[in-house]
Amino acid sequence: MPFADRLAGLPRAWRDVAPIYLLMAMFALVYLFSVRNTVSLGTINNLSAYLFPLFMTALAQSVIMLTGGIDLSIGAMVSLATVLLATRMYDTPASMVGAVLIVVGAGAAIGLFTGGLVTFARIPAIIVTLATSFLWSGLALFVLATPGGHLPARFAEWLTGMVGGVVPMTLIVLAAVMVAWKAIKNSPLGLHIYAVGDNPRGAFVSGVNVQRARIAAYVISGMLAMGGGIGLAAYAGTGDPLIGTTYTLASIAAAVLGGISFFGGQGHLRGTIAGTLILGLLIQILFISGLSPSWQRVVQGVVLIVALGIKAAASARLESRTSP
Repeated sequence: MPFADRLAGLPRAWRDVAPIYLLMAMFALVYLFSVRNTVSLGTINNLSAYLFPLFMTALAQSVIMLTGGIDLSIGAMVSLATVLLATRMYDTPASMVGAVLIVVGAGAAIGLFTGGLVTFARIPAIIVTLATSFLWSGLALFVLATPGGHLPARFAEWLTGMVGGVVPMTLIVLAAVMVAWKAIKNSPLGLHIYAVGDNPRGAFVSGVNVQRARIAAYVISGMLAMGGGIGLAAYAGTGDPLIGTTYTLASIAAAVLGGISFFGGQGHLRGTIAGTLILGLLIQILFISGLSPSWQRVVQGVVLIVALGIKAAASARLESRTSP
């Protein structure tokens, strides 16, 4: 049986992301070949900890894109999370838990504020989040003007270490996040988020509380973005008011690679995970190759364009095979 026919036989939810996972497998093979002499459980754990902030920010961006919006403040939120954590955490377990709760709660409050502006002021999300990106960046600089602060070694080891010496803790946290999202997606709230992104007017006519669904999406996204900041602080071992800058565009790229539509209402977070791996592995492969930073950016852009083209062509072919 031709491979395309095998893909066509998959359930629709997986058929949509199958081309993305095929591309991810290709990048994973190239990466494994590149590190074939040094691959170990430690290598896998380090890669998992390195990719965790990108996973979380890409998921945060995907939730907003499902509503038909886009968030340009995610990078600033990541930076804010690192400095809040580094200035509120001490060596006691209670302070570690308290600091994490403060950061996640701040993410929920930021999402509530941003979602309220987008919903009630009727300002496009791209404009609101561009403005709030300056707000959160300035707040991060106010909290901690230069890289530093204090993060207990035990906290960093716990979040970036391995459970039982085998499973990376970051993968367990990510799995828990995905289980929570699965529950939300299958709930009325999740269905409403997709409906609002697909057709806001139709959703309203059908009885969906559009305002509540959109604000809830921003609250969820804010918590995910700040969670990414927690992972980044643990990986870097410090707070930095500028460290999250690159994650805004990276989160958009990973979400788009994963099949999340700019127009809202289409896409799956399982695709975002594959898109994140493609982007993260590409960055690692280019770094290992020894190319100069300038050429790394050029090659990264070209490869992403080609990958998007391959994904689009494969998806179109699968669609043509399964359409009546």
